[in-house]
Amino acid sequence: MPLIRWASADVVPKHTPSAPVAASSSSGALVERRGLSPSQTQFVEDVLRRGGALLEEARQPPPADLGLKSDEHARLDASAAAARRRRRPAAGDRVDVDAHAFGTFFSGDRLARMMQPHGRDVEFRRAQLRADWSALHQAADALKDEPLSGHFHPAARQVERLAQTFLQHAASHRARDGQDADRLDVATSQVKSMLVLVRQSMQQHLDAALRDQVAAQPSLRAEARQQHALMLSQRFGAVAAPGGSSDVELIRNADRRIAYAFKPVAGESNQTLIPPGGGAMREALCAAAGREVLRQTGLDLGFPEVTLAVMSGHVGALVDGLPGECLDPEALMARVDRESISPQTHLELKVRGDEVATCLAPVELQKVLLANLLTGNLDVKWGNVMVDPAGRCRPFDGGTAFPTAAQMAMSVALGVQPSAMGYLPFSVSPAAASVEMNRGLVEAVLRIDPQAYAAALQDARSDLLKSMDGLARRDRSGTSIDTPRLLTEADVQRGVASLRLVQDVLRSAPRMTMNAFARQFSQRAATLTSATELEALQRLQKADPRLARKDRAAFVARFEQACAATQPVRLSERPTEIRG
Repeated sequence: MPLIRWASADVVPKHTPSAPVAASSSSGALVERRGLSPSQTQFVEDVLRRGGALLEEARQPPPADLGLKSDEHARLDASAAAARRRRRPAAGDRVDVDAHAFGTFFSGDRLARMMQPHGRDVEFRRAQLRADWSALHQAADALKDEPLSGHFHPAARQVERLAQTFLQHAASHRARDGQDADRLDVATSQVKSMLVLVRQSMQQHLDAALRDQVAAQPSLRAEARQQHALMLSQRFGAVAAPGGSSDVELIRNADRRIAYAFKPVAGESNQTLIPPGGGAMREALCAAAGREVLRQTGLDLGFPEVTLAVMSGHVGALVDGLPGECLDPEALMARVDRESISPQTHLELKVRGDEVATCLAPVELQKVLLANLLTGNLDVKWGNVMVDPAGRCRPFDGGTAFPTAAQMAMSVALGVQPSAMGYLPFSVSPAAASVEMNRGLVEAVLRIDPQAYAAALQDARSDLLKSMDGLARRDRSGTSIDTPRLLTEADVQRGVASLRLVQDVLRSAPRMTMNAFARQFSQRAATLTSATELEALQRLQKADPRLARKDRAAFVARFEQACAATQPVRLSERPTEIRG
């Protein structure tokens, strides 16, 4: 078999050739050619020169700026030398290479693996990991004695940075050589557990600061929640909510759960007849309505807490995060388009959603229905309900509550029926539609005092307008916010009128089913608007059927002008057919 024999004490295995043919003066290596062409011989000599350069580089000591002590330098040099001795064959060894396959043997990657000084490189990375580990534990020990004060947060951030550094170096070390896998698995697991504890401690620190600030100055609760949300966003991140007609930023906490949802005014849905900024105001007023109902009757409607805030230069509604999942058919369809979900997976998700809805207590669905109608929101749907792991249903997204005159007239004219909660979200099968309304729930709603309810909401509206007026000056989104028109007294009164209608329907037949209640409410919903408003809407629709979709602001302006110019219409003359 053709052989290549090298003779070089420093570069390659030694062998004393019997009849040397050629030698390279630049590399000092002696090459005996057996069955190789001159070009192949020249290639081998080039390889020897490159290999010698690599080994010369390997003999250099580690850089002095690694933060290692002198004895550590000596230990690293000794380890590298031992590794080189282990890799260097003894004198007289011979490297046999088939001339036909010689090109494959000396490919670039294989040559790099042959010549790379692994010993020194591995030992250097191990020294890095030991230094990271030591620094991390020193910082963690110092953090244990740190009280929950202003100094705790920087100390926790330092531990978090050191932990991330260690994890990066550990992953790099394992990916390059796969060495020390077992020890790295244990250490990585410990560091990740430490990260969880540190982040939870940071969360507790931020939560404690929020409680202390609110306890000291209850009137500054909105400002405290805003600061709390900003800190969580900076420490644990925020993501955009998928789907939906409005822009929503989901702010996470230490456990990666949703702590807040921020809905900027600039990203509010353009599918309603509500002015920009009106959605945020209505979200906050729904929370106030929930508090008033709770105060009067002890019934918790489940609305999340909402305050106005400015986040990253955008004014909007800061909503408490709700645990659980949303059984939204529209969101599922958007996900199918976005993620290219297969028809089989789509069907499985729909079946699972219906199974979850079937297990919900009817009283929970009835409470969601009533919570929406008590605020004048006729757009009751599964997409505005959060189902938590315990089976509790929480309403959210009150952007169309306390509707404007145009919004209410459009809903009535289109015959919007609040019956969705009586059916499964992904099919037409009735779930709770035929179940009788819960007696305790009905009695609680009937105990609500409409006058006190209206007074509390008007006070809350005044406070919200003052808050929005100040926040709007800090908005940098370029959105035009007409504060006086965002939420009028008449809008609040429409929500109160819806409450009165709910009570009238429940008094007429206290033991009716959920489906019967929704049907009777829809039949009487025309009393929530006026004949003048319905006639003005009909005229606009006939003049330009697409105006409401093309330019909603212009549609609302023309609607208000038409209402002012239209003579009052008797109830018997109300239009009955309005195109949507």
